[in-house]
This record gives sequence, C-alpha cells and structure tokens, in this order.
Amino acid sequence: MTWEKVAKTDIGLELGLWNMVDLTVDVFKEKRKDIFIRRATVPTQAGFINTPFANFGKMENKGFEIALNLNKQITPDFYMNWRFNFTYVENEVTERDEPTLVKELYPYKSGTGIPNNTLWGQTALGLYTKDDFDAVTGLVNPDLPQSQLGGSVRPGDIKYLDRNGDSIINALDEGFIGGTRDPQIIYGFGSTSKYKQFDLSFFWQGIGKTYEIIGQGGEDSARFIPGSGTGTLGNIYTNYNDRWTEENPSQDVFWPRLSYGTNTNNSVASTWWKKDMSFIRLKSIELGYSLKKETAKKNKLGGLRVYVSGNNLFYMSKFKLWDPELDTRTGLKYPSTKSILFGLDINL
Repeated sequence: MTWEKVAKTDIGLELGLWNMVDLTVDVFKEKRKDIFIRRATVPTQAGFINTPFANFGKMENKGFEIALNLNKQITPDFYMNWRFNFTYVENEVTERDEPTLVKELYPYKSGTGIPNNTLWGQTALGLYTKDDFDAVTGLVNPDLPQSQLGGSVRPGDIKYLDRNGDSIINALDEGFIGGTRDPQIIYGFGSTSKYKQFDLSFFWQGIGKTYEIIGQGGEDSARFIPGSGTGTLGNIYTNYNDRWTEENPSQDVFWPRLSYGTNTNNSVASTWWKKDMSFIRLKSIELGYSLKKETAKKNKLGGLRVYVSGNNLFYMSKFKLWDPELDTRTGLKYPSTKSILFGLDINL
C-alpha cells in the first residue's frame, strides 16, 4: 500500500482593466493514479475470504473556472457592482480493476472510460402499447423479450432494452446509463447597486448537468409509485394525473401504468426515472432605504436604514415534484426554509 499520487496542471489568467473589471480564469487538468480501491479480479486460488484493497485505480479530471467582477460608479448618485462565477468539471475513470469478460461480453457494464459515479440501471425504450401484444392470447409479440424481470407485463408498463440480446430482461441487461449526481456545472451571479438613498442586492446560484434516478433507495422506494402502497402507505404526488391510462395511452407521461400494489417491472432503476435535477435559485435579495446624513443629523441620529430581505424565495427547474437541491430520491424531506425579514438599523 502506498499514497495516492496526482499530477496537476493549471493555467491561470488574472486581468484588471480600467479600475473597473476584474477577471480570473483557470484551466486545470489532473491525473491521479494508485487510487486505493478493492480489487475485483483476484483468483480464487489466492485464498482470500474477501477481495483485498490495492493501489490500482486511475482517474483524470479537467475543467475550468471563471470569475468576473464589475465595479462602476456610473453617476455621482448611482453605483453598481456585478459578480459572476462559473465552474465546469468533468472526469473519467481511465483504469479500474474489472474482469476482462465484462469488458468483452457486457461493455455497458464496464466502468472504465466513463465518469466516476455514473448512474446505473436498465435502459427504458418507452411504454408497452396494445400493438405489442397478441390480440387473441394477450401474450407479448414474438419479436419482443418474452420474459421481463421475471413477471408479466401489460400495456402501459415500461419496456426495456435487451442489451445482451438473449430475449430476456434481467440483471444482465443492467448497466451504466449516463449522467451523475455530481454536478458538472456550478455557477452564480449577483449584484449590489445603490441609487441615492436606495440600495438593492441579490444573489442567484445554480447547478447543471446533474441527474438522479428518483424513487430508489430506502424503504420508501417500494411505495414511491402512487398506489404501490395499497392505499395504506406511500404518497400520492401532485402530478398523479400525468400517467398512462387506456383513455390516455401516451408515451409522453411522467408515470407509467399505475396499479394497486407494487409493480416490480416499473419500479426498478432505469432511464425512465432518470431526471435532470439542474436548478437555479434566488438565494438572497435585499432592498433598503437610508436617510440622508443631513436628515439623520437633524434627528440626532448617526444614521437610519430600513430594509426588507428574503432568502430562498424561489427556484426554477425542469424537475417539479420537489426541491431538486434536497438530498432525497423520493421527496420525503422538508424543503429549504424560505424567509422574509423586515429590519430597521439605527445608529446613534
């Protein structure tokens, strides 16, 4: 065993212009090796009860960061400051201890050459339609997999890709499906401005290229789909009407066919439940008014300012069921607290 080793390269630029613009740019790349991981290909003849750890893994990270700051006294009464930052990062596992058989027979299960922590599951092709079944027997058409996750399927259930071509959908068809929970993009921007006695400041923060397979993990995952808790457990989400029905046999729905009780076929991790969790949030905003110094002095005050501020007032995201910033896959967490504050500052 030894220490993990890393070679880093960084090119940076710092630029200041006109006593108004400050720009910082960093482009970086690093290569790590001897990452301490558990081996996966130790021969059984070696006699280990558990496979040992070793300095075996390799990974490459690269990206860039930009920070921009603008300051300008536009008029004697009007001052403005703008701030912006943007970070983009990507990584790749360049070497991982994997059986050669996996890479040759099941390349979609290989974790080499893809980002670390890539999501795992089945690949969904959409929902079964009536045309996928024989009108007389009700069985799946011969050109489709004849066994799917060990059970029968009906129109409206999720259809999966037979990735190994054996006409059976099972764990052998699971693999990496792209995207990670770790955001590749982090950014923020804000402003502070003042016009005569008024001042306004705000800050927005966001992340991008981050994904989650919802409905997975924890005891609540078995009851995530509305109806799967047989009416006594689980939640009915606000968009429960956005589902497949015989009257609405659409492929463009959030929920597949709902059923009374657990539907194993529809509840497994897959690209159907892979959701874009990117968002942008108004973290803070504040508006204030200050008395003129002359007016404050007449009232024997050093200064007076009234203001109203808000925190976490709202966010924007493609994902609508719950706050995407919450560390949850089922929505069973309290959302971030919103607050509005009215204040008065008096200096004597």
